Amino acid sequence: MSELIKCSCCDKMLPANQMELTFGLPDEIFALSEQDMEKRTEGSTDLYVLDGNRFFVRGLLPFPIEGQNDYCLGAWAEVSEEDFDKIEELWDVDVRADEPRIKAMLSNSMPYTLSDGPTELEIQLQDSKSRPLFYVTTQNSTLYNEQSKGITAHRAFEYTTYTKKDKFSVFEEDELESTSCGCCESEIKLFCGRVENQLGDVEADYWLRVPTGHPNKFTVAISISKNDFPRVAVLYGENNEDGLTYWIQDLDNSPWEDFGDYGKVIGRDDVLADQYKAFYFDVVDKISASDTRLKAQIGRN
Repeated sequence: MSELIKCSCCDKMLPANQMELTFGLPDEIFALSEQDMEKRTEGSTDLYVLDGNRFFVRGLLPFPIEGQNDYCLGAWAEVSEEDFDKIEELWDVDVRADEPRIKAMLSNSMPYTLSDGPTELEIQLQDSKSRPLFYVTTQNSTLYNEQSKGITAHRAFEYTTYTKKDKFSVFEEDELESTSCGCCESEIKLFCGRVENQLGDVEADYWLRVPTGHPNKFTVAISISKNDFPRVAVLYGENNEDGLTYWIQDLDNSPWEDFGDYGKVIGRDDVLADQYKAFYFDVVDKISASDTRLKAQIGRN
């Protein structure tokens, strides 16, 4: 049976097993083809070199959780050649925790975070049995705030489930009163639904606008309340020869303005500046793959 921990923001008990997200490689190396990786890289589970002149070390980003052990993200950081040689030399030395911190640059994109530029950090070496610890120094990064102030168990669970294919479930709800298209007078069907995480918590509510006279096209409004701030993003979607594509709608192009307690519609710039901008797209991906009413419109049945 899994150990449970209590979330400080809602008192809900959450599973503590497998509570860490880990990146197996730096993003740039992970993106390489198998052939390029073989030609351009050399390394191990903890140290990697790219093109003979870029150097990476694996470590942990610790985040305090109130009343619990730290939650750690497994990540990679890029260091200078001089510091890389030093880390490699000290890797099996027990006293390396006394070494001064090493400046580095985070080499993985973390889910649902914001930063105005590259995320700088400092590496604190540990004893020979522990991976180095990474401490973010870029103060305008949400990672810096989370590491400084701590995170809730819910946020830790959000990190952990980020890469899981079944992290969301879609539940279709009511069909609403339809309207008609202004250009061809065909019926526009309106539906609603919700998206839940693996714990059964509602992650998002959504509304679909399906123009029956325009196959493969739709509009979706997604309401989230992350950081205790209800807001709604509106996206226009189209399934064409390039696949399914979404565009964030500005207020002038949105068929909706306000969803009451679910939040007001925010403009394109505000969506792009939102810490959870990628979350909206993750939710639309899941809805378009699961909602049978939308799948019929875009030819995915």
